[in-house]
Amino acid sequence: MYPIWLLGWSGPGTKKTQTAVIAAILLLSALLLTTAVVVLNNTGGYFGDVHRTANGSHTLLQFESGLHDPEAVHAWWSGQEGVETSSLFRYVSLSQAVHEGKEIANLTFHMTNAGPGPLASPVDRLIFAERESPSPAPEAGTVWIPTSLAYSKSIGTGDRLAFEWADKTFVYRVSAIVVDLPFSQPFTVTARIWMNESDYAGLLAAGGAIHSSVAHLDPPEWGYDDAHISVQVVNGAASPDEVDRALRAHPWTEHVGRFGYVYGVPAETAENARLSGIPVTFTDGDPDRLGYETLLGRHPATGSEIALGVRAAELLGKRIGDEVRLYIRGIQASYTVTGIYQGIPNMSLSARMTTDGVPRLAPGREPDAPAFFLLLKEGADRDAFIAELRERFGDAIYAASQETLLRETFDQAAGILIWPLAAMGLFIAGVAYGIMYSVVRVQLKRDARTLGIFRSLGMTAGRLRLALLSGAALPTFAGLLPGLLAGTLLMPKLLEAVLRAYGIVEFPAVRDAGALATAVAAGWAAILGGCWLASSDVKRQSLRSLVEEG
Repeated sequence: MYPIWLLGWSGPGTKKTQTAVIAAILLLSALLLTTAVVVLNNTGGYFGDVHRTANGSHTLLQFESGLHDPEAVHAWWSGQEGVETSSLFRYVSLSQAVHEGKEIANLTFHMTNAGPGPLASPVDRLIFAERESPSPAPEAGTVWIPTSLAYSKSIGTGDRLAFEWADKTFVYRVSAIVVDLPFSQPFTVTARIWMNESDYAGLLAAGGAIHSSVAHLDPPEWGYDDAHISVQVVNGAASPDEVDRALRAHPWTEHVGRFGYVYGVPAETAENARLSGIPVTFTDGDPDRLGYETLLGRHPATGSEIALGVRAAELLGKRIGDEVRLYIRGIQASYTVTGIYQGIPNMSLSARMTTDGVPRLAPGREPDAPAFFLLLKEGADRDAFIAELRERFGDAIYAASQETLLRETFDQAAGILIWPLAAMGLFIAGVAYGIMYSVVRVQLKRDARTLGIFRSLGMTAGRLRLALLSGAALPTFAGLLPGLLAGTLLMPKLLEAVLRAYGIVEFPAVRDAGALATAVAAGWAAILGGCWLASSDVKRQSLRSLVEEG
């Protein structure tokens, strides 16, 4: 046994450099593989674990239009077997806030009366990310804000936020940052601000709205379009009808689309579909002019037509031309499917129709439609248009250019997706650099005698290094080219397969030639840089040492 052991260790003992280089390659490969496995394992179940830990709700009921008595609805849900409900929280919606002199765009703030014990809620329990004190509720002069707002706007505990309400400015210190599940998801357009009871009373003389988190339902959401301007009525200081008339009468307005949102319950569903209902968007505008698209068919043009999201169409078992029956606001109606579309909000589990397609509860009792998307005439000044709206309606509305909204969304996407992926790309480039460096060092040790012969024939160290570099360049290019083709052609298809469960069946991949060339150049530079640095040993060593090492 001893001779075998001695023979096994003789190689590493006499070839220390090669052994160390091979060990480094194995280390880097194992590190890369381990990192990928850890990332996949953690991201796969982390959000589910947080939802279970917080006993997260499956929907958020908001009572704003006066159709139902919040106390009665809350009592009914609380009495249902297998259902847990939160307390009723009163809030008022604001649209303007400032942090360190900079306005926070693209957010509606639900200023919520925390009451004496928001931590006692059995549903959507708050999880503290940062906290100044163990107080069971925000102290006077302070607020708790969700992580989505804090991290996207670089707001920390101790910072101050200024809110505009009724032509007054209210300033509060951030005393805690919380994971507030209904308002902590990325790309959200709302933020729940938890306030002290006395501060809430000082904010409001009367009014507000009530919402309650209720488990075992599905939440509605909405997203962006391609209009020039987005306007949303956020509180009762102005009526949607008043804003509508002002927008349509403005000389700079070319087209206005007024949007509202209701909930539709299918009259029948496919077996095992587990579909309780779908959010329905309705508009009196032209969806095509406002940037909405369909994968198949067209948008509804009459009150008897409807377009379904991909997931809604699949779960309902409907195709273009089929009939779908929905209960909307307690009234059943039948609609013809004219189009199928995809959308990130609600994972395409939604529907679109015209305003005429929404059944009425009673004459003159139309559903609220508080959002507007506008196209302006050519040459119109968007910033001046928004400033005029804000001067007229104040904090009753939130108005912003689509450019501002998209920039805010891109900033969030950069922080959540782009920069982490870029960091992973740099890590992989670093691994490639290290592997190439190690391989070249092994090659130098192995071919030291040959290199010494070339040097004795008059070949300079610089030319030898260029020769090694050119030898590495061809296989490097041969490896990068298939990788480029696979990334541009196959990756979108792979992403579509992964994202199909989220309602995205056609991934909108953008293939920018300049960006792809830059990525290839960066990868090539990393690998060849490792080769060039490792070959510097040729320049430092003498001809005699090269021959002797060989």
